[in-house]
Amino acid sequence: MSRVNKTKNRLMEVYNDLDEAYERMERSLEKLSAMSNLSGEFDQEIINFDISAISSLKQHVEMLLGNEAFEV
Repeated sequence: MSRVNKTKNRLMEVYNDLDEAYERMERSLEKLSAMSNLSGEFDQEIINFDISAISSLKQHVEMLLGNEAFEV
């Protein structure tokens, strides 16, 4: 059972890290978007950046945490 607990704890750490990463990235993109002296190419990169990838990873980790194999 300790291996299951260890895996679950690590998944919780990853979930929290992804949550924090999403929030920080969102704030960073907002700050960059507010800057007016960036190149057009950089502006386009900001617009095209797919922050949803972080959210998707977080959802997958959440599903793993809800999996009965990790229930203690």
